[in-house]
Amino acid sequence: MRLLLLPAVLCALSAGTNVLADGHGAQSGHGGGAQAQAQARERMMKMERARRAHQEGGNRAEDPLDELLFPPEPIMRHRESLDLSKSQGRKIVSLIPGFQSGVVETQWKLLDAKAAVRTQLEAWRIDEKALEAALDALFTMENTVRRRHILLRAQLRNELSPEQVVLLRSLR
Repeated sequence: MRLLLLPAVLCALSAGTNVLADGHGAQSGHGGGAQAQAQARERMMKMERARRAHQEGGNRAEDPLDELLFPPEPIMRHRESLDLSKSQGRKIVSLIPGFQSGVVETQWKLLDAKAAVRTQLEAWRIDEKALEAALDALFTMENTVRRRHILLRAQLRNELSPEQVVLLRSLR
């Protein structure tokens, strides 16, 4: 994420430099300073909105699985509208602890895998074979977490009737 924000920060710094230069030019009679400042402010506002959308998960809408599968939160939030039966509620609630315990363990391993990659990258000379092995371990852990998330969502959707699935999609 830091790498994604770097171009935005550099652009912002560049825009700020242009504003200062244009503002100075306006004072010395070169004109155009107010318009350049307004444009720079608009660029800054757009970057801030994009940053906030990214932090709030604004990029989730691009995930095609979101159209087909549901996380537990909206199901629980709309349980009355969905008219979930007691057995559906019990089954949905029973799925979550098993998922959480497995994912938490995997996330600990994921932290170790990230640390191993970082260690390889911090070396003065990077051992490419060791880095490749560390990356393989990291990507395996990431895939395991993603797989578990998708499987949980599939199990949750399987507990819903077709009518409930349609209704839940419309409640998004």
